[in-house]
Amino acid sequence: MIRRSGQQWVMDQLFRIAGHDLLFPGALGFRLERGYRYAEVERTMERVQTFRQNAREWAKTAAQLEAMAQTAEARGHTVTAREFYYRASIYYGRGQWSILRDTDEKRALYDKCVAAFEKVVASSDGAIERVALDVEGETVYGVLHLPPERTGPVPAVVFFPGMDMFKEEFPDVQNNAFAKRGLAVLSLDGPGQGETRVKGCTVTDEKYVKAGKAAIDWLVAREEIDAGRIAVSGASFGSYWAPMVAAHDDRVKACAGIMGVLYSMTPIFELAPPSFKANFMYMAGIEDEDDFDRMAARMGLSCVGAKITCPTLITQGDCDFLCPVEGADRFFCELAGPKEMWLFENEYHPLGGVMAHLIPWLADWLNDAFAGKFAADHAVRTVHEPL
Repeated sequence: MIRRSGQQWVMDQLFRIAGHDLLFPGALGFRLERGYRYAEVERTMERVQTFRQNAREWAKTAAQLEAMAQTAEARGHTVTAREFYYRASIYYGRGQWSILRDTDEKRALYDKCVAAFEKVVASSDGAIERVALDVEGETVYGVLHLPPERTGPVPAVVFFPGMDMFKEEFPDVQNNAFAKRGLAVLSLDGPGQGETRVKGCTVTDEKYVKAGKAAIDWLVAREEIDAGRIAVSGASFGSYWAPMVAAHDDRVKACAGIMGVLYSMTPIFELAPPSFKANFMYMAGIEDEDDFDRMAARMGLSCVGAKITCPTLITQGDCDFLCPVEGADRFFCELAGPKEMWLFENEYHPLGGVMAHLIPWLADWLNDAFAGKFAADHAVRTVHEPL
C-alpha cells in the first residue's frame, strides 16, 4: 500500500502550478499582517517552484534584507535597520519551515532567524524579550511583547502558533494590535514548533499542555503582568492547543482562536495535501506512518469543550477544508462557558481576506472578556459577509 508520506512528488507538481495557495488559499492576507511585504513575497515565490527551492529562495531574500539592515545600522539609521532585521528574521524562519528533517541547513537558517530577531529585541527598549522555559528538562522558547506604555500590571495572552508558523512572526513587531490595546503577548514555540523543535523538543498533547502551564507560571511571576487576566490564543493548529490548555488550567480567563477549530485530525492528516501530515510527523519526531496514525487517533477536541468555562471565541472561514465548519459548530455546542463564533463567508483556512480587521477585533474581544462583559449564558454565532 502506498502511504500519504510517499506522495511528495504529487505535491511538488501541484505546488509548481498553484504555488503557496495550494496549501493556504488567500494566505498572503495573513502574511501581510505578520510583517511580510507584498512585493518581497511575490518576488520570492516567483522563484519557488517546489518545496526543495523554498528554503534557498527565502534565505536569499532574507540575506538581502539582512545586508540592508547592516548598512542602515552602520549609518546610524536605527529605525530602518530594525525594520529590515525584522523582515530578515521572519524570512529566514519561512525558509527553514519547509525542511522537515534535522539538518545543518535547517539549524543554520533558524540560527539566522534568531540572530536577526535579537537585533530587533536589542532596539525595543525592553518591550520585547526572548524567553526560555524549562518543561520537565526540555527547553521551550518564546518571545514576550509588552505594551511600551504601561502604568501598572497589564493583561497577557499566551499565543500558540500554527504548525507552519514560528514565534518571531506573530504578533507583527511593526504593527502590534495587541500592544496598542494594552495587552502583553507571550508568543510560544511550543513542543514541536520552531526553535523548540530545532533544538530537539518534539510534541505530544500532554507535553504541549505542560508547556502552556509553564508559560502561565512564568507570566504570573512577572510584576508587569496582571495574574488575574491571562488568556490563551492560537492560529490554525494553535486553535487546537489553546482550548486544550484552557481546559486544563483555570488561570485562563479567556480563549480565542484564529482560523477555525481543529476538532478532528482526519481533515488535516488524511484529506489535506500530504505535506501537513509530513510536517506534524517531523514535529512529533515520528518516522513510521503507522505509529503516527495511532498517535493521531488519540488526538481531538471531543469532550474538551465541556471543561472550558471561560469565555471562548471561535473565528472560522466557511470554506476551510483543514478545520471544517462542522467541527467548529460541534465544539461551539459543547463549550460550557460564554461563547462566540464568527463565521466568515467565502474565506479559506488562513482567513487572509479578513485578517486585517480580525486581529484588532480579537484583541478587543479579549479585553471585553477580561472586563466581564459576557454573561454565563452568552452564546452568539455571527455570520460575516465579505467586505
